[in-house]
This record gives sequence, C-alpha cells and structure tokens, in this order.
Amino acid sequence: CVGDYHTDQAPLQIGQFESGNEMDDAFAAMALEGNGGGTNQESYELALWYFAHRVEMDCLSKRGEKGLLFIIGDEQPYPVVSAKQVEKICGVRLQADVPVAQVMDDLRRKFEVFFVLPSGTHNYNNPTIRDAWAALVGPERVIKLDDPDAVCESMAAIVGLMEGTTDGQEEVNGLALVNGIGGNMQKRYANGPGRLAAQLVAQLQADDHSPDIVGGEA
Repeated sequence: CVGDYHTDQAPLQIGQFESGNEMDDAFAAMALEGNGGGTNQESYELALWYFAHRVEMDCLSKRGEKGLLFIIGDEQPYPVVSAKQVEKICGVRLQADVPVAQVMDDLRRKFEVFFVLPSGTHNYNNPTIRDAWAALVGPERVIKLDDPDAVCESMAAIVGLMEGTTDGQEEVNGLALVNGIGGNMQKRYANGPGRLAAQLVAQLQADDHSPDIVGGEA
C-alpha cells in the first residue's frame, strides 16, 4: 500500500506474498490514510525501490523467471528515491538519492511491470499521470480501465498471456468487453506471450482511437 511520505504516517506498507486467504489478513492490517500532498505525486518510488532491491522470489531465484508487478493508482511517483526516506522506512542506508528511472531499470530485472489506472479515481483523465507512467513502464503497459470493477479480471488476463497459459483470444475478448472497446481483436503469437501481452494492449489502444489505453496503488 502506497501513500505519501510527506503527509502520511505509513507511506509504504508491505505484506508477505501469499497464495491463500492470508492475503485478506494482510490487506485488512493495512491503514488507508488518503491524505495526499496535492501535487499529483505519491511515494510510489519507495515501493519501486523496495520491490527492486528487497524482494526475493522463487520464480526468479529458482527458475529464472520474472515476477509480475501491477501498480494500481492515480498519481505519479516523485522523481528520485530519497536516501533519507529509504533509511527511515526500510532501514537501508544508500550513498545518495537515486533517480526513479534508474530504479525502474533495476526493477525490470526482476519484474514485468504494469500500471493500472481505474476510472473513478481523481486523475483518471489526467494525461500527465498517464505520460509519467508511460515513460517509466512503457506506454503499452499503462492500463486505463473504464470499469474499476474489472481490475482483477484485467490483471488475470495479462498474467495468462505473459505466462503463456492461454492462446489469448478469450482474454482479448474479455478485456475488450470490460473496457467498452470495439473492433476486431486478432490473436498474435509470433513473438511469444510477453510480446503478445504488449501487442494486446497496443491493439486495444488502436481500436479505441485515443492515446489512452485500457489496461492501476499497490
């Protein structure tokens, strides 16, 4: 759970990876403060740094496979990871502040990263937020959802595509349906499931005839 270091008491809350109902307990223990700083920025960069440098996963260490990281939110990160903040929140001493772009380079070695921006949030139609995250994760991985209730379904569809557990057509149709996107969606296989997911989102963008795409605060 991400807040704002400058206004919240708990700007970064992390739970253990879980595959069962323990996840509900972790969510229930998190405090939702909702203060915000009024700058369209929150401390996402702390979360990005944490996942880049303090997370261990069997998929990566044992099988050499990246994890999937979905960030759900409606604001942008601060431009640098503050060494002072990292020491206070995580107990790790950095030699200097770190640009968020550099943190993203480290993060991409562990994760395939997506940003989900649901409707009903304050900055849903703010192009500055979309563009900021597009610069960090890639425009094809900024997931703009017309239906906030479709967050889980959209993430599950992308997981299936990235993991290669589906041929893609059902997920393509599902994403098109939940986001109100028309047009014929074509299956694409040539470059593997990772490329397929990127192409899927790009195709959704093209069918919508807008710079926004259809598919995320962690």
